[in-house]
Amino acid sequence: MPFFVYTAQDEKGNTIANELEAADEMDAIAQVQRQGLLILNIREDKSPVRFTVKKEETKKEKTKSLFSFGAGIPAADLIFLAEQLALLLKGGVPLLQGLKLMGQNVSSPLLKKTIEAIGEDIAGGDAMSVALAKHPKIFEDIWIAMLEAGEASGQLPKALEDVSAYLNQRDILRTKVITAFMYPSILVCMSILVLVFFIVKIVPVFSDIFESFNMKLPPLTAVVIVFSKLITHNLILLISVIAVAIISWKLYVRTEAGQWFKARLLLKIPFIGNFVLSMMVERLLINFALLLKAGVDVIKTLLILEKLFGGNKIFSHAIISAREAIKGGGTISQAFSQTQAFPGLVLQMMRMGEESGRLPEILETLSLYYRRQIDTFIGRLSTIIEPIVILGVGAIVTVIVLAVFMPIFELSQIGGGGAK
Repeated sequence: MPFFVYTAQDEKGNTIANELEAADEMDAIAQVQRQGLLILNIREDKSPVRFTVKKEETKKEKTKSLFSFGAGIPAADLIFLAEQLALLLKGGVPLLQGLKLMGQNVSSPLLKKTIEAIGEDIAGGDAMSVALAKHPKIFEDIWIAMLEAGEASGQLPKALEDVSAYLNQRDILRTKVITAFMYPSILVCMSILVLVFFIVKIVPVFSDIFESFNMKLPPLTAVVIVFSKLITHNLILLISVIAVAIISWKLYVRTEAGQWFKARLLLKIPFIGNFVLSMMVERLLINFALLLKAGVDVIKTLLILEKLFGGNKIFSHAIISAREAIKGGGTISQAFSQTQAFPGLVLQMMRMGEESGRLPEILETLSLYYRRQIDTFIGRLSTIIEPIVILGVGAIVTVIVLAVFMPIFELSQIGGGGAK
């Protein structure tokens, strides 16, 4: 018997895409209607590729999450999934078939299993957003909200395209930031290793030589030798202290007070603070604009943003305060201005966007401004950090070299005087 693919709505208004086997179109319509569904579209499926679900598998008890995976799925795979699935749906390929094709082509085994589970849930009657929500460690809240809005408006392919564009932009920005900080980090680490080698290996050798001559050392040399002995004789203790300090810091930042301290500290670090603020504001603006453009209501958007900024107490608390103010009848710009956590430019543009009725577009444009600020900082980072590190390390090495060679110079003078 032929297969028919259909799109329908249940009593709650959820959109369902599925397929069934029937004698003809009338039989297929009757089967769908017997499930209490409102048919939106139905047609015979003549495609050679079909996503088939075994009856015994669909009867399995569903849990909140069939697969609980941590981080590890490459961003490229998630971008590929959203982008290509949108393309397939726009080309008329049914959702279940599209998911099967994607499951066969993604490189991550974890994502492949997750797509299979999502296909099973959709075949069992779940909307795609509901199926994805069962895997919160893989699909963020913004996925779910965008797909919910797309399903409600019949624009699921467009929602997937928007998700793909968002993930791609975020991955590009993340790659830029990692690349920009990688070179200075390597430079700093190498410099520290060189200094440790000088202090632990070179200075003690010359210290033994100077002690054998019982000579009075210059103050600079004496200080460097004392510092070297302090490190070499207490190296295990020093490493232990550093380890305890790191563990204590990690435990502290898990507390409420620690999270607030960390958030404030990041914004106050010279040169880095403005960059962190730009990163946070850009992320807020682009997510806010994306969700509003998709038709997600303001309160739900702010709930998603609150989770998104859960790692930064200043921004998450500000978003919570803004949400409560909006619930009380305030405007978005007024609510955000009361938090005193955002730059004046952001607040002014929010007010202008509300007054003009073009808030999502203005937020998106403003996010591009902050992205340019981030790109400018990244471009200057290596140029600024490199000379600072080189000069700093050079100054310390110069001090060590002077401390070592000043006594040697005195010894050479003594030796020269004795030869006469």
